[in-house]
Amino acid sequence: MLSIAFLRRQSSFPLPPRVRVLSSPPVLANHGARALPASRPIMSADGLEPPAAAEQLSADVEGTGELPRVERTLREVLDASSELWTRVAQIGPQNIQAHLLLGSKGVDLPKLSQKLDTLSTRKTFEPLEPVSDVDIQSFLKNEQENALLSIIEETNKTCFEDVEKQQMEHMLHEWKQEQQRALNTLLGAPEDFNIGLEHQTSVLGDSVGGVLKSLLDSQEMAYAKEIITYNRFIIQGTVRPSLVQKLSEVADSLNNKKVSELWEMVRYMTQVPAQASGDPLLFRRSKALQTALISQAKKYLQDRYKSYMNNVVTSNLKEAQRGGVPGTYPLVRSFVNIRVPQGLAGLEDGTVDDQPVWALIYYCLRCGDIKAALQCVQRASPQVKDFSTILQDIEKSPDLKLNSQAESFLQRQYRQQIKHMTDPYKRAVYSVISACDIDYDHPEVAKAADDYLWFKLWQIREEPLLPLGEHHSGERLTYAHLQSLILEEYGESHYNAQEKPLVYYQVLFLTGQFEAALEFLFRVDKFRVHAVHIAMAMHQQNLLALPTSFDASLLTEDSKYRGAARRLNYARLIILYVRRFETTDIKEALNYYYFLR
Repeated sequence: MLSIAFLRRQSSFPLPPRVRVLSSPPVLANHGARALPASRPIMSADGLEPPAAAEQLSADVEGTGELPRVERTLREVLDASSELWTRVAQIGPQNIQAHLLLGSKGVDLPKLSQKLDTLSTRKTFEPLEPVSDVDIQSFLKNEQENALLSIIEETNKTCFEDVEKQQMEHMLHEWKQEQQRALNTLLGAPEDFNIGLEHQTSVLGDSVGGVLKSLLDSQEMAYAKEIITYNRFIIQGTVRPSLVQKLSEVADSLNNKKVSELWEMVRYMTQVPAQASGDPLLFRRSKALQTALISQAKKYLQDRYKSYMNNVVTSNLKEAQRGGVPGTYPLVRSFVNIRVPQGLAGLEDGTVDDQPVWALIYYCLRCGDIKAALQCVQRASPQVKDFSTILQDIEKSPDLKLNSQAESFLQRQYRQQIKHMTDPYKRAVYSVISACDIDYDHPEVAKAADDYLWFKLWQIREEPLLPLGEHHSGERLTYAHLQSLILEEYGESHYNAQEKPLVYYQVLFLTGQFEAALEFLFRVDKFRVHAVHIAMAMHQQNLLALPTSFDASLLTEDSKYRGAARRLNYARLIILYVRRFETTDIKEALNYYYFLR
């Protein structure tokens, strides 16, 4: 090993720390010693010979702790020197290349290097110095620098958000285009498309020889016949029948209960004030139409539940003990006798005809019969009879709502007392009538999607309007908020739409979201034909909102309106449906295209 205490620099390139290159001959120096010429003998101050002086010097060097000490072999020193020389030698060619590149453009590289050397970033990110309260100049300087930094940071953040937003919009646009392209492909002609020629009679009754085999099934053919008949009325200029009624009759003839329920909803929801022209979305935002849509949706749910109660009672006549008395109240009493267990804990305020009074009132309201509920209250105990005044006010109201003063009184009573009671039916009745506790879904009594929707439709109050998304923190639920809640917050996954498509379609359709409901139903293969014809019937009554561009996606969002406002590309819907059979059933296809005039 080679012990090196101190090496004098003899080369022009940098070396590792604590390492120096030995000159020849090597000379060791102490703190105060000088390097002697090689021709002269080395003598110490004591007159010692060189070997003795060297040993003395080495002992002095090893004994001090101030000088650095490195132990390396000659091979290690040589390798380190070679590596350093390689690094330094590369600087020259790089500088030459830089001179050639920048010099041809008129750039003075040495001058530029000097300017770069003078630049300093030391103060760029230095923290601001604390200043005293009386140093106004320093305070203003710091505030100015803070303001500049804030502006830079805010600008950077805004630019980043804008770029991210544009990127997301671009990705969504591309995704929708791919989705539409895939949908168009899936709805095209099937792979087993038969181009064989046969003798066949078209639905027009004309015997045509050599036509392609029809691709329409029995359901599609039945609808097509009615569409052709309807177009004849238009061409002849005679009075046109209701397309909703005619297509509903076709649906009923198919002997499919689910299809009949689809068209039953259409019949209810189209019994609203008509609008000859104008934007359906704008018209749908009017108070008159919203009130009509809410009323018709509640009526459908109430009539359907009453039919369900009849079926339950009919299936359990012995347990129901209804007798032969007609009317809603006997029906409700028999239904409660079946569904509400005797002696159920927590029920309050006694019974009527041996049935819990608040359960009877709730199911009377669930059927939409205020008079039956009033009849029940009048036969109840004195603590319940005060409720008759409230039901009488609701019955007299054109929109079946209490005045604001009475409603506020019930809301306070609910928050202070009713909410903490154990009777779930009493809580449900107060919540429905006073439109309070809108965050609670009353799962003890509202066990199905129909019940939940009926609750929410009763709780809708349009004034005052709350900002979108804040209905959970207030005591007001608007129509737009309910639409947004169902379509955007809950969506298909909440309602298990892939397994139960009609449930999700129903909650959309009954909340006036016709476009979103039909677009979803169109994506379900077995209901596609019904979705198309429901859209045609709705469009004839100007209840379907269409986009301004025919190139738009099948369903687009309109940001001009509050809530979940959507527009359905009606033309694209018809084209996608007809494309499958337009080459085989030409006359039927033309009659469908006639609806796009």
